[in-house]
Amino acid sequence: MPATVASHFEGCFVTQSKAPDPSVTPAGCGIPTGTPATIQAAFGRAAAYGRRVDFVHAFERTLLYEVGVFLLAALLVTFLPRVDPASLGHGPPAAE
Repeated sequence: MPATVASHFEGCFVTQSKAPDPSVTPAGCGIPTGTPATIQAAFGRAAAYGRRVDFVHAFERTLLYEVGVFLLAALLVTFLPRVDPASLGHGPPAAE
């Protein structure tokens, strides 16, 4: 029985994590009948922990991606050609 409940929990957790709205319990993912209250509470805590860890992992990966893009942009800026502002008419007036 516990192995069946655990595999049911795992499948539902993966399905719910990939759903557009992870706060909604997918169809067929209710608590199986006859599951003791202690197991229900343990799986509830495990699901809450898993959602937190999943969010943190996604946030960290996104943050690393953004840092990489900004570092690459900062590096590529050094290769831009230098332009004299006076040649564009943005410098101080020429001395006569």
